[in-house]
Amino acid sequence: MTLEGKAAYLWYLLGCAGPVLLLQAVGVWARYRGRTGEVLRAVLPPALAVGAWLSFWDHFAIASGVWRFSAEKTLGVTVGAVPVEEVLFFFLTSLLVAFGLALLQPMEARA
Repeated sequence: MTLEGKAAYLWYLLGCAGPVLLLQAVGVWARYRGRTGEVLRAVLPPALAVGAWLSFWDHFAIASGVWRFSAEKTLGVTVGAVPVEEVLFFFLTSLLVAFGLALLQPMEARA
């Protein structure tokens, strides 16, 4: 299956990360019942910080011509020089890692 058009990057990103992120979110909720809010307060700030950091440096790489994104495969909305899909990619990837770490914590570390 090949997705075409201006939303191609977005659809591939959501198709790839969406199901895994959903499973992880359900896993975090199930594992940390009653403490899910606490876990989210611990997980979200670092994930957002890493996503912002990677987007910041991606801006310079794109602006200096290190790489580029196809105007035919992206929505055309940018944050600086970074396509919004790429920013979302960095945030989703960081969130996947953070949720994964929360799910892999030993039971005694949760006390």
